[in-house]
Amino acid sequence: ALSSDALLSVMPLLSDADSLVRASAVYVLDAAVPDSAAVDADARVRRAAAEVTDSASILRQLLTDADSSVRTAAADAAGRRGMRMDEVLIPLLKDEMPGVRRAAAAALSNAEGDSVISALVDALSDPKPGIRAAAANSLGKIGGPKAKEALISASQVKNPILAGIIKNALSELEKREKEN
Repeated sequence: ALSSDALLSVMPLLSDADSLVRASAVYVLDAAVPDSAAVDADARVRRAAAEVTDSASILRQLLTDADSSVRTAAADAAGRRGMRMDEVLIPLLKDEMPGVRRAAAAALSNAEGDSVISALVDALSDPKPGIRAAAANSLGKIGGPKAKEALISASQVKNPILAGIIKNALSELEKREKEN
């Protein structure tokens, strides 16, 4: 952790004309980064804010950012932190950018409920295998009869790598069922 003096010396860099300097300052400040970084004009700075913030409200804001790399970073961060943001993440499963859809599907592994499961089941039909894999992994972690049924059905896919990922998710789900 930075000392108070070190924090004070880094804070002015958040106003630097160079966005790379501002983004670097965000990484140095880590969780102490001010909310203003989330509204910086440059996507690199907003992406850095998404990666370091512990603030759910900032992540919610960044999940709706105009820049797809910021939305992706915010969804990844929400997932890593175990934050439940179903109301913002579910719509991202329909985002035009595959990376955003993948990150949202992965982040939803922390969620539960019928709307989340239904959205992830729909994501099992995404044209991109990486998104289908992330949705399968999340369904495997969430569990439940509907998730299990969807994974069994999806495991018949012709892509052998994707089929293996889906079968692993199904195995994880079944293992947790036996433990409970």
